[in-house]
Amino acid sequence: MSAVLSVNLTIHKGTDFEEEFNLTTSNGSPLNFVGYLAAAKIRKHSSAKKYIPFIITFIDRSLGRIKLSLTNNQTLQLKSGRNYYDLILIDENEKITKVVEGSIIVYDTASVGVSDGDNLDDLGDIDIENIEDGYVLMYDLEQNKYMFVDPDEVLSKATTTNNGLPQDFLNKLDEDLDDRVSIDSGGF
Repeated sequence: MSAVLSVNLTIHKGTDFEEEFNLTTSNGSPLNFVGYLAAAKIRKHSSAKKYIPFIITFIDRSLGRIKLSLTNNQTLQLKSGRNYYDLILIDENEKITKVVEGSIIVYDTASVGVSDGDNLDDLGDIDIENIEDGYVLMYDLEQNKYMFVDPDEVLSKATTTNNGLPQDFLNKLDEDLDDRVSIDSGGF
């Protein structure tokens, strides 16, 4: 194997990301990935327990061509600022070798994403004054906005559609009710 390649990158939160690498040995010949597995993760710092795994695509194993990518949903979960990543290879004997490392600056994107959980106003014009415990957030297509509704309304709406409630839901409901209600003994 060659020395660890250091490559610094940038990512914009809420956007798709991909970066291709053409890896070579110390003498300049392509690094051969045939028979190897790979893993790559991005973390806020090297000892952080939370991480996002990259999607790894071997473009051409024999020529050392590999691609790391993240979906827009994955990049939305990243912490802004400096983050760190690396790419490791694992051979058939389970020997692990780091081949790429670097930092990734993650920038916020104003036009993408929803609430980070701290401020419901990020979702737009939502009436949050009349929310009761157990209400659910749903999108109302007719009003073109998110709103909190009683879960009974959600079930009622689901039963009036062409398909009704999903069969898996009905089976689970039937099973749960059988466990809690004994019609023969008249008890709950």
